[in-house]
Amino acid sequence: MEDNKTDVSKKKNFFERPVFWIVLFGIIIICLAFKMSENYEKNTILGSALAGNLDNIQNTESENAEAKTNIINSENKNTNNAEPTSSNNTVEQKTKQNNSTSKQTSIEQTTTKNNSTTNQNNKQQDNNNQTENKVTTQSNTQNNNEDKKQPTAQTQKEDTSSTVTLGEKNALSKAKSYLSIMAFSKNGLKEQLKYDGFTDKESSYAINQCGADWKEQSLKKAKEYLRVMAFSKKGLKEQLEYDKFTRDEATYGSNNCGANWNEQAAKKAKSYMDIMSFSKSGLIGQLEYDGFSSSEAEYGAKSVGY
Repeated sequence: MEDNKTDVSKKKNFFERPVFWIVLFGIIIICLAFKMSENYEKNTILGSALAGNLDNIQNTESENAEAKTNIINSENKNTNNAEPTSSNNTVEQKTKQNNSTSKQTSIEQTTTKNNSTTNQNNKQQDNNNQTENKVTTQSNTQNNNEDKKQPTAQTQKEDTSSTVTLGEKNALSKAKSYLSIMAFSKNGLKEQLKYDGFTDKESSYAINQCGADWKEQSLKKAKEYLRVMAFSKKGLKEQLEYDKFTRDEATYGSNNCGANWNEQAAKKAKSYMDIMSFSKSGLIGQLEYDGFSSSEAEYGAKSVGY
């Protein structure tokens, strides 16, 4: 047991010896020095690279500055060369303007002189013409007085040569044949002739030469309508205007056709009732829609039994 204790104490005393710790610290210091030397080499390499880059940048900047100065100097030279040419051009323009103005003034002076001389000559000619006209008028008045005293038996013959074309003659005969059958407005007859193939000129000649009274034609047309079917006064006027009669012509036809508008309302009511059934209010409303007055519409409804 005692021998074992002595061995353990010996082992513990080995670690506690100062030589061990000195060796250990020496090893640590050697490792740190080695690492520091490596870092130093790396830093020196990086520093040299950075210094080279800075030198290259400075060189490029200096080259750019020299190029800019060269460009500015060349521009200044060009401007200096251009200035005298522009001044020379302005001087030449001014001289040309002065020469042109002097020429114009000389031309104007000559023209004014010529105009003054021509005016004087014209005045003299006018005076001469006036005297000649006085003499001629006096002679003419004398001749006219002598002619009045002598009886003249000369008669002017009308020109028998006609300028009417064959197409215009045919259009006129066609227009008259239409008017003998039924009534037409002026524009309606013209459209009918153009529909038949006559030109606008031929149709215009026919309606202007047919001798129709268009108000009478409107009246005739109104009577033709009233023989066929019933109309209110307003409805008949609108129908005549639809047939191309003017407002005055349509008014003349509806006012002078001699219709009894109450009887026309009764006739219209009967024609409606023959076709379909109506209530009293519906029939009155339909007659009023056709242009009959309220009293005329009530008369028409009463005539059919309402």
